[in-house]
Amino acid sequence: MNLEVMVGERHGIERLAGITREQVFGEVAAALARSGAIDAQISDAIAAAYTEREVRGTTAFGFGVALPHVFHPSLQRIHMLVARHPTGVDFGALDGERTRVLICLAGPEALRGEYLQTLSFLAGAMRNQGWRRFILGANNTATIYDVLAEAAAEV
Repeated sequence: MNLEVMVGERHGIERLAGITREQVFGEVAAALARSGAIDAQISDAIAAAYTEREVRGTTAFGFGVALPHVFHPSLQRIHMLVARHPTGVDFGALDGERTRVLICLAGPEALRGEYLQTLSFLAGAMRNQGWRRFILGANNTATIYDVLAEAAAEV
């Protein structure tokens, strides 16, 4: 699997500032808008979609990682953003750990198959202790992308 073909450009936030999930999702959507990945007019709707998804059940895997993911009808392709938080945010992980690394996915319903394939791969990488250790030990989002690209190449 070629991760960059699936999710396009690399988007990242090195240091999230928000202390709540809602604030973090606002930062994620704003960063996607600033990069041109999404239209700025839908930034609030994307942030709200992440929050609504999280209300239905946590996307935190525990161990300090989460995989927030949403569909939105105005998107034309799948986007991924990697974000790091210095102290972590409470995502309600079953193990009680605060989330320090978020791998956020957003895509259109029209690409449901590709989206679910990407989501499945990312979930597998988060569950894998070795890949997760490299992701949590990374010093920046570029390194996290590199780790995920290496994991994807093995699929």
